[in-house]
Amino acid sequence: MEDPRVDDMLMAIARQHTRGIDQLLDTFFGFLRRKTDFFSGAGEDRAKKAVLDAMSRQFAAAQRSLAQQAAAKHDEAERLRKRREKDALAKAEAEAAVRARLEAKAAADAKAAAEAAAAAAPAAAAAADEDDVLEPSADGSFDLSAPKKAAPAAAAAAAASSGAKADAPAAKEEGEEAASGEGGIPPSEGNGYSRDLYSWTQTLKEVTITVPVPAGTRGKDLSVSFKPETLSVGLKGAASVLDGPLFAAVAVADCTWTIEDAPASAGGGRLVTVMLAKAYGMAWWPHVVTTEPKLDLSKVEPENSNLGDLDAETRKTVEKMMFDSRQKAMGKPTSDELERQRVLERFMKQHPEMDFSQAKIS
Repeated sequence: MEDPRVDDMLMAIARQHTRGIDQLLDTFFGFLRRKTDFFSGAGEDRAKKAVLDAMSRQFAAAQRSLAQQAAAKHDEAERLRKRREKDALAKAEAEAAVRARLEAKAAADAKAAAEAAAAAAPAAAAAADEDDVLEPSADGSFDLSAPKKAAPAAAAAAAASSGAKADAPAAKEEGEEAASGEGGIPPSEGNGYSRDLYSWTQTLKEVTITVPVPAGTRGKDLSVSFKPETLSVGLKGAASVLDGPLFAAVAVADCTWTIEDAPASAGGGRLVTVMLAKAYGMAWWPHVVTTEPKLDLSKVEPENSNLGDLDAETRKTVEKMMFDSRQKAMGKPTSDELERQRVLERFMKQHPEMDFSQAKIS
């Protein structure tokens, strides 16, 4: 039978035996030999049986304790596994819902743009055909340097496509919108803007929000929550500085926030910095939450990017500029000049009855 009351005394005795368990057992059995009749009164067989019975009871108790510990460890591991599975499932469902909404919106925008382009295609094609026809001037020369007329229908289709792709949630603070013009607030350095209670900057991949708080503010005094489509930042017990739907989804697992002392040049106090990772990068945000004023995206300063980071249209333009630059360096025609040559060749094939041997091509 166990008696915790003697544990301290026995532990003190054990600490005095520096040569291990054998020395401790020798001391204990020596005590029984010198101070009791354990070895002389009951006989050897009975003494051995008493020792073996005591060892058997302690072995059984040790096995029960190990089994209980193993069972508790297994139950805890199982509980953590189920919790992780539940969290992962909830995260996957939330991300799937966000993707579904964005894909549905993108499909609707693409459909609207396609319908607008299809409606304008006949007129655009007719205008393009008219532009491709070259007429000789009075002196018999062909002027290929004159710019082609823009097709009104094609311009209308492009405008419709651009409108379909725009995502314009209305800003609630109309006063600031009106003061900064129809395009929104001009961007400050970092492609964001500063407000009375916060400031923000962005790159194509992330958004950084800075919120000044009083000196002495600690992390436990703050309420910061970011979900795939919402954000809330502020002091506990006070109105939130930012609270509402995000302009676009974020990758919550990659979002972070910190609090640190503000530099003396900023007036002291502390700064809360929230970093949001854009779930769908390569896009500029007009505002962090849709309840805040919008940024004038036409004035955003693009980042230095690799060609692989650019969208198809921008990449095509950059590649054309690079090709023209190389052609000029080698004294060869640019892409526009090559296009003019192709147009002239097509015109000559369409009019074999005409003599171009004396024509002046400019």
